Amino acid sequence: MPKPIPGVPYVVFPGDTLSGISYAAYGRAYKWRDIWAANKTTLLSGDPHRIYPGEVLVIPPDLELLDQKVSLRDVGIPILPGKEQNDFTIVIDGEEMKVTSGRAIRTMDTASDMWTATIQWDSSDKKMRDITSPFGYQSAQCYLGEPLLIDGYLMVVEPVSSPSGITKNLEGYSKTIDIVDSTVPKPYEQKLVTLDARAKTLVAPMGITVVFNITDAAALEPFEKVTADPGDTIFSHLSSLAAQRGVLVSSSIKGELEFLRTITEIDPFAMSVGTLEEGMPPVRDITIRFDSRKRFNSYTLIGNTPKKKIFTAQSIDEVVPKTRFLTEDANDCTEGNIQKSADWKRSKQLTDALTFQLPVDGWYAPDGALWRENTLVTVVSESMHISEGFDFLIRAVEYNYDADGNSCVLSLVPPQAYTGKPIEEPWLKGGLLGL
Repeated sequence: MPKPIPGVPYVVFPGDTLSGISYAAYGRAYKWRDIWAANKTTLLSGDPHRIYPGEVLVIPPDLELLDQKVSLRDVGIPILPGKEQNDFTIVIDGEEMKVTSGRAIRTMDTASDMWTATIQWDSSDKKMRDITSPFGYQSAQCYLGEPLLIDGYLMVVEPVSSPSGITKNLEGYSKTIDIVDSTVPKPYEQKLVTLDARAKTLVAPMGITVVFNITDAAALEPFEKVTADPGDTIFSHLSSLAAQRGVLVSSSIKGELEFLRTITEIDPFAMSVGTLEEGMPPVRDITIRFDSRKRFNSYTLIGNTPKKKIFTAQSIDEVVPKTRFLTEDANDCTEGNIQKSADWKRSKQLTDALTFQLPVDGWYAPDGALWRENTLVTVVSESMHISEGFDFLIRAVEYNYDADGNSCVLSLVPPQAYTGKPIEEPWLKGGLLGL
């Protein structure tokens, strides 16, 4: 199959998507819009999600970088030059480890990512002993192929002795692990403070950078008052506040504390990175567990003003026919935003209930890029009652590396997750139901 080249006509092959062609041509899947704009008057379907084998596309020049070669450094992602696409590399204090097996997990809603790796121990290697000594909080990076995946610290060292020798199991976490483990420092209370400012107050002394690129008025609205208990972790405190502003607390590749929205909110026309079909490579066996105990039909938040006036809001899950209710305090809410917070609480609970895992071979999506959280993938599955296909949001990706070959486990949720909006559930009887 020929590679699409900017400025050269390209013939569509079976399985092609505009985002996949864009990634192959430019190194960036989002530039599918440029290809669509150049061809939408000549394509048969009039729908960017449907292109047909044999159609000829005009691949426009890359106006962003002209003739420059696209590199990961251009978008600020550090790389480890010379690595092969399927290499799993751990670097500790600047030294590359010889890894026999490993795993890495990136998520969009836990504020910290992690990796594990097993190394063969060489007792005569003094440098290895120094690098992997316990309680050293050594700088540690995980790379998949050339690009950096997680930047942080070595936090767990587990020696394992057996008749075949000694191995060490290592665990590393992104720099933001400190806000997951650490409790909230003073000030425990602030008035008229934004989410961005509150986060910087708490994490700047820890040397953690805050990335807050959300500019809408709702996200920037100050809280009348925020209060934390001394035993609250920084992450749980900021997550509670972020939920009231409809945003997620995450970790960037470089270990920054990042506040973000889902791709479906950023771009309502975001395209899937490709299609995964049950029974077809690279999909492995599918086992789905839907647990009704994780859902409630009523989610109620109770807040109060500084003058002790009580106000409430309720969000309903119409799919649940039983009386199952969840009530929580929301003392940081105002009367004006408590309904949005209740809707977000329902959405977050549904996200947990509707998440399922899909194992796939390899680390790379059909568009050629690494599987990534906060992107969309189309799933076709008869056993899940989605034989026509449905676009899911990738909530988390687990990358596995061992002697049997590389693989991933994708954590998938409906695309309206985390938005507070009605959620489409394609497996429900009667088709899609809004909540």
